[in-house]
Amino acid sequence: MKVGPRTLSPLAVLALAIAGCVALDGLAGGDDSTRASGRSSSRACSAAGAPKCEHGSCVDEDGSARCACDAGWTGATCNECSVGSVCSAPSCAETECAAHSTCNDSSGTPTCACVVGYEPAGSDCVWKGVVRDPTFEDSPAGAWTVTGGVTIDASVKGAKDPGLAELKTAACTEAGVKQSFAMPALSTAEPLAMEIHARGTCQLPFIGGGLNIPCARPISVSIAGRGVEPFSLLYGDGSNRMCLGERAFGGPIELELFPSLCGSSVKSLALDHVAIVTAPECPAPGIVTNGDFEGVGGWTVSGTGAEVAASVGNQGSRGGRLHSTKRCDNPRLTGAFSIPLATPARPALTFTAKGTVNRRMRVYGNNGTVLGTIAGTAVYEKVSLCMPEYLNGMAPQLAFGLDDDQPDGSCGDPDDYEFVFDDVKVEDDPACTDAHVIDGGFERADVARYWQKTESGGSVTFVRSSPNGAKSGSGFVRLTQSGCSRTSSVSSVTTLPAKASGKGGPAIEFFYKATSATGITYRANATDLPPATDWTKSRVCFSSRRSGFSASITLAASAGDTCGAGSLSIDDVRTVHDAACPE
Repeated sequence: MKVGPRTLSPLAVLALAIAGCVALDGLAGGDDSTRASGRSSSRACSAAGAPKCEHGSCVDEDGSARCACDAGWTGATCNECSVGSVCSAPSCAETECAAHSTCNDSSGTPTCACVVGYEPAGSDCVWKGVVRDPTFEDSPAGAWTVTGGVTIDASVKGAKDPGLAELKTAACTEAGVKQSFAMPALSTAEPLAMEIHARGTCQLPFIGGGLNIPCARPISVSIAGRGVEPFSLLYGDGSNRMCLGERAFGGPIELELFPSLCGSSVKSLALDHVAIVTAPECPAPGIVTNGDFEGVGGWTVSGTGAEVAASVGNQGSRGGRLHSTKRCDNPRLTGAFSIPLATPARPALTFTAKGTVNRRMRVYGNNGTVLGTIAGTAVYEKVSLCMPEYLNGMAPQLAFGLDDDQPDGSCGDPDDYEFVFDDVKVEDDPACTDAHVIDGGFERADVARYWQKTESGGSVTFVRSSPNGAKSGSGFVRLTQSGCSRTSSVSSVTTLPAKASGKGGPAIEFFYKATSATGITYRANATDLPPATDWTKSRVCFSSRRSGFSASITLAASAGDTCGAGSLSIDDVRTVHDAACPE
């Protein structure tokens, strides 16, 4: 029976104390908050491991010891100053504030207050958000700066809540919304994510009419001057949740959203809701969630044949396994990682892997952007993939997948191969020197990891140790093509330079040589390349709004219906500002 100290006679108290049933120092009377700091109220508080209450008293709750804090203090051991309280410490240097709050002693007395984005809730600070007018109801008025004829209409109900920002305008290429706001420091905040709800409809042309479908990757997002890959909508009304990396924390940042797609095929495109929310699943900088596969969660499976399994990892541990038995199985394991902003300065994604010889596994970022291709080996080997510059300070998705890498065949055809991988980490790699275009000079021994090749009726050859054949250095890539209706190509993801007034727009620059051949077309993205017998400089311009974003470059040699044979050589690919490209 639990006995209250005030119900016993003095003799009964003395008898119980002698018997060891009651601790005398717990019988002082009064409530928890008025007892002397560090005093105990039961045997539980006297036991080994009981908390030492710095500004409060230890109390017994059904046999378990806890601290009841004095007014103005909180925390498991009453060592944290409550939000809004004036604490007894002489300065902030001696004051430890509760989570998501900071100390200010400019008045002469240390006081704790919630950091930006948080608001008081009792003695704690809880996230309230920083985006103004997240529902696009124009409240407060002018919270969003709009361009290109965008309208914000509170009377139109979106899929999530009232209000829409209509991005499909006559000036679509200039359309967008943006606002600036303060963000808490990384050290004082919880893991956070950006949540975006949008709607959009695109039309595929067909004889006799068109088919309306959800738009693929219709909206681009820029956070603190760094672009995030466009996201897709599901069934016309979709949401996307993106973990925020280190770049998005601390000080004022600018958020901008604008159409990735413009043209007659886009029938409608609108933003419904944009907010920053707490996201405990998001990793801290430098972390790959459950990268050793020994924990729980962190990875989702898609396609057929993907799993986290025992005994398949390096040295018999748990690991990721991708096993395809037929074309179009497309097994994939998707997780998350976060790349620090400054340290390491040369970030690489490292892991151990093995797989079917002469087959490939791909590593993807957000929305299927290829970060690298890994060739199969019979035994586990450590792989180091340099990360592109645009991911520094970001927290993108991470996926390992087996996509069809054979040029011919149909879905359902037998195709049995496998990769397993383990020990996924973010580490520093001194070999990661130019992250804007990784190996744009085709000099690295592992060049095929960063340049994805497609060979259909032709060949792609990474030529190395040929100083006389290269534009500079000793490496370049050669595409040869022959036959009819076939294309061979190489492609890679780059980082466009940040905006720089007066220097021109962003571009990918390269040198090429191409033989003159009937029936063969050479292209860089959608730009035709005329034949050239000597190394010739060319470029592909991008919209100035893509400054700081990722950009893909695809260089191709194609044989049309008239057939033919020819070759295209490429070297010294880099990203630049170019006066010939609009700012």
